[in-house]
Amino acid sequence: MSENSNVIQPRPADIALWSLACHFAAYAMFFLPFGHILGPLIVWLAKRDSSPEIDAHGKASLNFQLTMSLIYLCLGIIGVVLIAILIAAGAVEMFKTEHLDLMTANLIVTMIGLVLIAILSVIGAIYGWVMIAVNGIRAYDGKPAYYLPSISFLK
Repeated sequence: MSENSNVIQPRPADIALWSLACHFAAYAMFFLPFGHILGPLIVWLAKRDSSPEIDAHGKASLNFQLTMSLIYLCLGIIGVVLIAILIAAGAVEMFKTEHLDLMTANLIVTMIGLVLIAILSVIGAIYGWVMIAVNGIRAYDGKPAYYLPSISFLK
């Protein structure tokens, strides 16, 4: 038995850095349209064959970014529907002045819905930025990524 058999070998620094890059590349969202997806995708495609660890971190980052995009798409669709309801209710009620109270109630409910969507969007964005940083640090430390919510688009 050799004397080095119980020594844990440190992982190469480039694996730590590329694992970190898989997550931090999502900050490309501040510079490019769809950068939150393109950044991790480019890093993952370039380095996924280098290490199973880099492959796992790239998939985790992409799955989270795709999940968040899907959530924002749903929020956007709900917002458009609420705006359409607001416009339709306003157009109908313009010709029926005796039901002005109904129009006011519709307006208030729709505006509350839009404000809630805006608040959820801001909270979701901040949460996403924090999760990117936390998982980037976890990747650098050699720990697995943990994103919640995350749909496994890439297995």
